[in-house]
Amino acid sequence: MAHNQNPVPHLDLSRRQFLAVGAGVAATFALPGKALAQTNSEIALADADCAQCDPSGMLVIEKRIEAYDSTGFQPANPIVSQSTSDSVHGSYQEAATTFDLRERPITLKCVGNKPLVDEVRTYNCQMPGPTFYINPGDKMSIKLCNNLSPNPETKEQCEFKNLINSPGCFSNTNMHFHGLHVSPATILHKTDKVDDQGEAVYEPVLSSDDVLAKITPGSDRQYCVWLPETHAPGTHWYHAHQHGATAIQATNGMVGTIIVQEKEENTMGVTRDNDVIWLVHEVVGKGTDIYTRGAPNKLGERGGIRGSFLVNGKCQPTLTIKPHTLQRWRFINATGTPRGLMSLQLCRCGDEPEDCNEKARCDSDSLVPMYLIAQDGISFYGNKPQPKTKWAFAPANRSDFLVSLPPGKYKVLKGPYEYPLKASMRQTPQRTSEVIAYVNVEGPAGEDVFPGAVPAIIPGKLPDYLQPIPDEEILSDGPGSLDLPRTLQFAVVAFGPGNYWFNNKIYKMGRVDHAVKLNTAERWVLCNPNGRSPHPFHIHVNPFQLEGDLIDPDGPNDPTNWRWWDTIAVDPRGQFSTRKIRQRF
Repeated sequence: MAHNQNPVPHLDLSRRQFLAVGAGVAATFALPGKALAQTNSEIALADADCAQCDPSGMLVIEKRIEAYDSTGFQPANPIVSQSTSDSVHGSYQEAATTFDLRERPITLKCVGNKPLVDEVRTYNCQMPGPTFYINPGDKMSIKLCNNLSPNPETKEQCEFKNLINSPGCFSNTNMHFHGLHVSPATILHKTDKVDDQGEAVYEPVLSSDDVLAKITPGSDRQYCVWLPETHAPGTHWYHAHQHGATAIQATNGMVGTIIVQEKEENTMGVTRDNDVIWLVHEVVGKGTDIYTRGAPNKLGERGGIRGSFLVNGKCQPTLTIKPHTLQRWRFINATGTPRGLMSLQLCRCGDEPEDCNEKARCDSDSLVPMYLIAQDGISFYGNKPQPKTKWAFAPANRSDFLVSLPPGKYKVLKGPYEYPLKASMRQTPQRTSEVIAYVNVEGPAGEDVFPGAVPAIIPGKLPDYLQPIPDEEILSDGPGSLDLPRTLQFAVVAFGPGNYWFNNKIYKMGRVDHAVKLNTAERWVLCNPNGRSPHPFHIHVNPFQLEGDLIDPDGPNDPTNWRWWDTIAVDPRGQFSTRKIRQRF
């Protein structure tokens, strides 16, 4: 089955042609009416567009300060695509904004008795960043202005740290649009400058989902992310993805949500107000060394500073809903360390007040099923919603559930991540559970909401690029074939720079380990035989099917019933350290 989609649907360009276009057509992708032909990427931020907020005010986050309805529970300041037009594309939908990236002081009164007073990194002074609501075929236009403090390292020191895989240069940044099936390109402009070797100097003009881009403090970058008209609806997110700085930036606020909206006939009657985002993220503070040996595996202790898990920037918020109202809960694991390995659990509290306190205990008879309908932004169209009382949830995963609850009080737990073979591990993350939110279900259902049961079948149809990958589509011979799958083996031989290995070689950013052909499908084997903890696997812009992972446990064990993912945690050691996947390119 050929997979050939147009990442810029309003232009007659293939993916390969899009990757090759030059600055001559860059302006056609730009914000209408704004010039993009910058020849200097190290500009000072004197542009008024880059001053979106005042970061001097203290951001205060307190524990359970109020209860929220579905609207107030969600991240603030959503950005919804609007109709626009230009002379090149005609009429189209666009979600356009400017991100002013700055440090902001924070007082966090969430865990323990001593408040954390520190500094976080924010898009437009809010944490998390704004939520995007877009549709297939829409364009996201973001001007990212890096107003972070200068790096203490020199440019040469930053380049050396990248070379040896050492964390550092934490004020360099970029953006990754996690889960979107879009172009990974950056368009470069040839300048009049030459380098020390006499070669022409090229500078960036416009980026799509380019995770290798580098935006230094005092510079900006225009992003244009244009979804194909055949893009699947789903729950996705954006975050910083600068090599050597991703974790410290993601754990301190540089995250946000992207919703590619369903067609009205596939919403199952769930209204916007009952379509609820649960973005789970961390705050550890600027001065905390999250890279210290052993620190990521301790729930609250990082050099004496306790980290906290928030939901939509709130500490243990309370969601108030009406009984028997069908809601869609979109969970996003926007964490950046092994502490983010968890299982999602919904627990009904007992009749006594102390039954719904912060103690993260939930007896088996108190667990309430949530009905899984999508994983990593890919819906199980045509299948039954799957009841789950515990669902493994690793960093970068997204899991969508339907719930329809009777009156009562509930709490949502970040439970321990459960390995298939615990006895085989040399080291395990902290296994303490934590309450991340409360739910009050009270009052009459009312006529303004959609009361009802979870539907029997999830309506909708996946686009061609997410259809099952049968044996016949896999390469018939050579690397990536059924009989000779490509092997990807991860290893951390010790803590510290130079000890992160891939296929028995030290990891090197920019090295090409596998060359694949466009419009083909391959079989890969993922291994983590000597790992200390699960290793995340994610290929940007390419989801994959996990062999043997059944959507419907009562259905067939074949590609028609294998779940699609875009990120999985490859468990360490033992028989579950090897996972087989199939993906299209």
